[in-house]
Amino acid sequence: MRWMMVALVAGFAGPVFGQDVSGGYVGATLGDWTYTERADGLVTLSDFDDSASALRLYGGYRLGSRFALELGYAETDSIADTVDIMGLNGIVPADVSSDFTVTTARALLHFPIRAERLPFVSLSIFAGAGVYDADLKTESNIVGLSTGTVESTEDGSTAVLGVQIDFPKVSIRGEYEWFDTESAVDISSAGVGLIFRF
Repeated sequence: MRWMMVALVAGFAGPVFGQDVSGGYVGATLGDWTYTERADGLVTLSDFDDSASALRLYGGYRLGSRFALELGYAETDSIADTVDIMGLNGIVPADVSSDFTVTTARALLHFPIRAERLPFVSLSIFAGAGVYDADLKTESNIVGLSTGTVESTEDGSTAVLGVQIDFPKVSIRGEYEWFDTESAVDISSAGVGLIFRF
């Protein structure tokens, strides 16, 4: 009886583990966006440092089990901090709040791992690189006096590392992404996403 159950499970698990993960997909990742801008020592005398939740939507196409191309769009909640700046009458605090929207284009390389103890799923570690374009809207308030809104853009390269579990037609992904910026700014994100393949 036990051998019959093993044969049935093996017969069912084999095709599922060997599922074809190639083709198009769409997904959404919810995570944490971390932004740090170090003080320049002239105008700003303290670092701007905060994190906020971010939602990323993306779609892509996976070629076989290893290679994928992907486009994404993300928005963050407000990233806010109080920084010390040099004013006319000395050091004054400034409340700064920023919102990001980011578009990315990435190429991913998956490294499948055959996990015999997980016969109904496919597991892979992936790494990738690409480019990003970010729009930043910043509002500041100095001692109760609003200085208005400043809009700026940033672009550069990005690198990502993560793990993905593929079920039939659905995948779960965890990833960490780093953005290459000017030397005084550090930006990264980490999140967990759900992918639907078609």
